[in-house]
Formats: sequence, structure tokens, C-alpha cells
Amino acid sequence: MCRLLAQENEVADRVTVRGLFRAEDFQTLIEGRALVFIDCEGCEFDVLVPDVAPKLVQADLIIEVHDFNDSTRIGDTLKARFGATHDLTIVPSKPRRPEDHPAIAFLPDDVKILAVTEREVIQNWYYLRSRTAR
Repeated sequence: MCRLLAQENEVADRVTVRGLFRAEDFQTLIEGRALVFIDCEGCEFDVLVPDVAPKLVQADLIIEVHDFNDSTRIGDTLKARFGATHDLTIVPSKPRRPEDHPAIAFLPDDVKILAVTEREVIQNWYYLRSRTAR
């Protein structure tokens, strides 16, 4: 599906699709200054490990943090792992409103809500700016 979407968006020449991703894979992907944009549905705890992938220290990171049910495990861990090497900005997600998406105006109201609601909880995005890359 990822390959197909890349083709449809005419970026297939810039997208590499691989199999299972592990923390140590960052060591082969990061060259110099880099931006890592990650939305991995909870596995950010397992893959964003600078002790395993030291090149993460030189990268800026944008991460959707998947802490649920009043848990702060992932967010707290990321703060601890990157607190000495990155400046953190937390950006909370905002509820989506059907009226902000005119393309779905023709849908029944209950379907409009479903179309714009990924999940009912507000999640945080972390922007971690590397202090070493400046």
C-alpha cells in the first residue's frame, strides 16, 4: 500500500519501503543532519533508543506520542532519553471538525464525524530539536 501511495503521489523515486524496522536501523539511515518524522502507533518506545542508535542525537525528531489512558510512559521515556541532547516542544493535537473539510459536506452528519475522527483522545506531537546539529 505504501508503494502504491508513493506512486500515486509521484514520489516513488524518493520512498523506500522496507520490512521490520529496528532501533539500530537508524545508524544506516541517518547521514549528517536529518529530520525523523515518526508515527508508528506506539512502537516509538522501542525504536527511538539513542543508546542503540547514537545517530539519533544529531537528528531533529517529530514524533506522534501514543500515550493512552492517562499513561505517560512513552512521553516520559522520550523526555528522559533525549532531554540532554534535544530541546522539546510539545504540540497537542486538536479535535477535527467536519466543517473544516468541505469535501465531505455531502455525507450524513454521523458519517462526517467518523470521517474526521481518528481517535477520541488528544495526542501530543513532540518536536525534539537536536542541540548538536545547530
